[in-house]
Amino acid sequence: MQERGTLPAASAESDARSLIDRGNALVRRGQVAAAIECYRAALALEPQRFEAHANLGSALLLAGRFTEAQAHFGHALAMRPDEAPLHLALARACSAQHRFAEAEASYRRVLAIAPDHVEALVELGTALRHRGQFGEAEACYRRVLALQPAQPAAHYGLGHCLREQGRVAAAAESFERAIAAQPDFIDAHYRLAVLRPGDADGVRLAQLESLRPRIANVPMPQQVRYWFTLGRRREDAGEYDAAFAAYAEGNRLQRERMGKTGAPESEALEARFAERIQNIFSREWLRVAPRGSVPDDGRVPVFIVGMPRSGSSLIEQMLASHPAVYGGGEMRHLPDLLEQTFGFDEPVHGVAYPELVPTLTSDMLARMGQSYLDRAWRDAAPATHVTDKLTGNFLHAGMIHLMLPTARIIHVIRDPRDTCVSCFANLFRLGDIPYSYDLGALGRHYLRYRRLMAHWHAVLPADGIMAVRYEELITHTETVLRAVTEFLGLPWNDRCLDFHRQRRVVHTVSAGQVGRPIYATSVTRWRHFERHLGPLIDALGEYGRG
Repeated sequence: MQERGTLPAASAESDARSLIDRGNALVRRGQVAAAIECYRAALALEPQRFEAHANLGSALLLAGRFTEAQAHFGHALAMRPDEAPLHLALARACSAQHRFAEAEASYRRVLAIAPDHVEALVELGTALRHRGQFGEAEACYRRVLALQPAQPAAHYGLGHCLREQGRVAAAAESFERAIAAQPDFIDAHYRLAVLRPGDADGVRLAQLESLRPRIANVPMPQQVRYWFTLGRRREDAGEYDAAFAAYAEGNRLQRERMGKTGAPESEALEARFAERIQNIFSREWLRVAPRGSVPDDGRVPVFIVGMPRSGSSLIEQMLASHPAVYGGGEMRHLPDLLEQTFGFDEPVHGVAYPELVPTLTSDMLARMGQSYLDRAWRDAAPATHVTDKLTGNFLHAGMIHLMLPTARIIHVIRDPRDTCVSCFANLFRLGDIPYSYDLGALGRHYLRYRRLMAHWHAVLPADGIMAVRYEELITHTETVLRAVTEFLGLPWNDRCLDFHRQRRVVHTVSAGQVGRPIYATSVTRWRHFERHLGPLIDALGEYGRG
């Protein structure tokens, strides 16, 4: 006799099938949360039901619950290991969690079953790209294009690979082909605008304007990129008021994405940090402070500091064209080293960085300096000089002076209005430069930076820090560059003037600009937008009236 509360096996199977069918219908209607409950109920009846695990994994993937989805795909694949669609779904769940090594393994299982699976090839290329394996990623994209010559995602991914190999012109061509295949490919429009400014025939602007009525329906990251790209193309066309409106909308959406990042409390924290640094690294203390040791191999780290969009990428590209210089780009070695050593939290109980700095001995400073040199020269041999253009290192110029006695600091200065407008008109990696999406916050940050730099110029030895003005660099290039190379202890080399011919990877939004000869069109760019810049000019104070 059957116990109360249980079902015969046939009935349980029938109920599980019914629940799965109901879940499938709910997914088709977009009711994913309700579908998930149906699949779970089916699994409660039949824990080893393949379709329940597979469909639940797919629903969880749609819901963005990637870890749970991965678990259910694993259960389903244990039952049917040759299901290519499930390996593909599992790979996507791993990719969404940035678990790209696991994703790669799953994509390769798809391709072992279906060697010409286009989606798997494209997505494998993307996973490889995220792992820095650009040659292998390029091979995936080219294999796709051999099968489907107009596949937009493959052209887009190939463009990224070519850019990472310093092949900027070829990368731009790939982004062009992605747009030709899919005119509403917003990310391709954005990447092309960064690499290839200008739109002589207005085709790109017309394409972007045609997308405007639909743009509110695309995901937020694409909306942000759309408005920044539209602003750039409108500016190319001389439509300055309309360009500013697009930039303003892009910045508004980016602030929304970041939430409270860049809020007044964050600004107050930054202001206190700069004040604490200035108080510790006083002129009087620096006269008697211990120093690290001079490296015995002649290595000279070169820190290029200042504001973003001040010309730091340009001067690094010029210097990296010198045979003795390796262009390291925006290396995070110094802030990472300081954070690992001290932490950057405000002192609540006891002291933190920079208050701990006066307790360091020469030996401690020498070890920290050696650690930085080892990191910076990891890929730089046999260069004698390595540039580090993480502009935010302006905060740590005093620490550089103590840790690295041979270091040279190049402070690049550009008209503050041009600098800030260029920041406002560019999209940075999320979270990197949170102050750049609000004109008032931009001006206040600029003020804090210039005041701290004025302190460094006053208290550090003149042979360790040099100011380079962007406007002078582009109008008297050779004169300024000769002075810079002399400051670095380098012999003059004419290759520095041919910087635009050098193939080198640039990871910032300046990637398309450093591959061009010197141009002066960015000087006084701010005047095109002057009527909209009231909050910036007010915040800049003395620096907004130059």
